[in-house]
Amino acid sequence: MIHICKDGLLKTKTVYERLEFRCKTNKNSKVPALVSKPNLFCSPFKPVPHPDYPSPWLTVSYDDFFKLVKACAYVIKRRFDLPPQSRIGVISNGLPINVLIIYALWYSRCTVVGIPPKLGNDVKQFWVKNLDVNMIFYESNSISFFEEEKQKELNKSNKWIWDWQYPLQEDEYDLSAGYKGIPMFCMNNEEFCEEIYQCSLEGKSYTCPGLETDAVQIVGTSSSSQAIIKNGQASKMKFIPLNSTRLSVFQHLVVSHPNYSPRVFINIPIYHMMGVQYGLCHIMNGGGALIFPTKSLQNNVFVPENFLDDFVDVKPECCPLFPFHYSEIKKLFDENHPRCEIWKKAMV
Repeated sequence: MIHICKDGLLKTKTVYERLEFRCKTNKNSKVPALVSKPNLFCSPFKPVPHPDYPSPWLTVSYDDFFKLVKACAYVIKRRFDLPPQSRIGVISNGLPINVLIIYALWYSRCTVVGIPPKLGNDVKQFWVKNLDVNMIFYESNSISFFEEEKQKELNKSNKWIWDWQYPLQEDEYDLSAGYKGIPMFCMNNEEFCEEIYQCSLEGKSYTCPGLETDAVQIVGTSSSSQAIIKNGQASKMKFIPLNSTRLSVFQHLVVSHPNYSPRVFINIPIYHMMGVQYGLCHIMNGGGALIFPTKSLQNNVFVPENFLDDFVDVKPECCPLFPFHYSEIKKLFDENHPRCEIWKKAMV
């Protein structure tokens, strides 16, 4: 458990200051920032075992994580040269690479728009239009836009344009994405990830300090995720902009428990408001391990037996869940599943 300086963290006013506080506080620290089964880690991560977690769980330390984040920001700056406060879409099922990209975008003073992978492609494009998104980073296992072979080639490319499905209206000609379509980039592109790793070894980094008033994350609501597209027009959508002071359960974790840096087991999407507050921002604000559940890269389905077995392995201290999660877990206990006693002991 990491002991943090409450006063120091509370004095930070911007997402940059908060990131830098956490980075400097944990410099050379081998305390885990990310914990996962091997299949969820891709390059540029070089995860290692840790005595607090049984095999096959692997970890990435705070020190290594922030070196990769700053190197990633450097590579993004060199490749895309995004202006400060660019709105950048991110599409992923919630993987370690997803967290890395978002932290790098925050260091670049960009505003992240978390776009749910399961949204219809037409709805995704209207998110881009309504929020004036510059470009989208996507994770190739979480989403596909075309048939398999074409998509594989696009994933390997430097950057490609996703054509607008509906012709732009006259008042949309000056969208930041561009007249032709939306610039797209695969975040787990092998060449890109290897470049990040090499830059981290060379100590290369990029940061862009921002303002307290900066919107650093934009979250959708039911009106935007359930939007109806008809005749090239979308129903009204609402979004919630967040600044750094609203990015976590800050009051509970830092003010009420200044020396409490829990292991957070994240089973909810990190593009959801609750996922942003409890999961995505935990490394920066909470200071403990962010643990990913057992799952496949392509499938984000909640399996209660897997969840409970993971609970036994990783012994989390914080585990945000939706009501349907509780219902499925309760059903296993009501039916006296053979592993109930083992699960109960882990939860005490």
